[in-house]
Amino acid sequence: MKRGAQPVYTPVRPKKEMLMDARVYELLNDQINKELYSSYLYLSFADYYEEEGLEGFANWYEIQAKEERDHALIFRNYLHENGCKVKLLAIDQPDKEFTTFLEPLEAALEHEKYVTSLINDIYAAAAEVKDYRTMKFLDWFIEEQQEEEDNADKMITRMKLFGSDAKALYDLDQENAARVYSVPSPLAAAEEAASVSELSRPRPCGGVFSFTANPGTASLLGRDLAAGKFA
Repeated sequence: MKRGAQPVYTPVRPKKEMLMDARVYELLNDQINKELYSSYLYLSFADYYEEEGLEGFANWYEIQAKEERDHALIFRNYLHENGCKVKLLAIDQPDKEFTTFLEPLEAALEHEKYVTSLINDIYAAAAEVKDYRTMKFLDWFIEEQQEEEDNADKMITRMKLFGSDAKALYDLDQENAARVYSVPSPLAAAEEAASVSELSRPRPCGGVFSFTANPGTASLLGRDLAAGKFA
């Protein structure tokens, strides 16, 4: 280092130590794979309906696929937040073939019940070792699975009631076409927190630091300072 030169410090993010029970960790990490498989599975349902001319049902399952992908990201984020290494595993290929419009709906309910059992297994493992943080984390998924099973059951009931009538089936398809994707609340909260953290971080701008203020308040920008302006 030259005389008079200022030392340069490189910030190092402290490494978290994983304190999670090994079995709980393995189940959580495996659930990422299960959720991604669910996304693949529902995308294959969407393909079936698209090819059969029911674009509304295809839309429903395209959104389901996005939600399952989001669920995987929520589990991934939770592991990172707790200092755990994420291991991405190979995703199985969906292998279901359908001959009627009802069959994908019945397969969806069966699959959601399976996912519920997986969530219950993780919760039981966490409870056994008194991992209250993970138990609280899973509360959202327990409620989500109740809603998923209820929706899947309603889809079956309505197809059985109206699926044999062309006009009624068209109406059902139009109703499913109106479904709109929304980001699950845990993922939305994580994205908002990351955005706020990024906005509040000092940024070098024209040799000086600029601080981005909250919306509706003034910001000092490096170019404004250099020009002798304050905005």
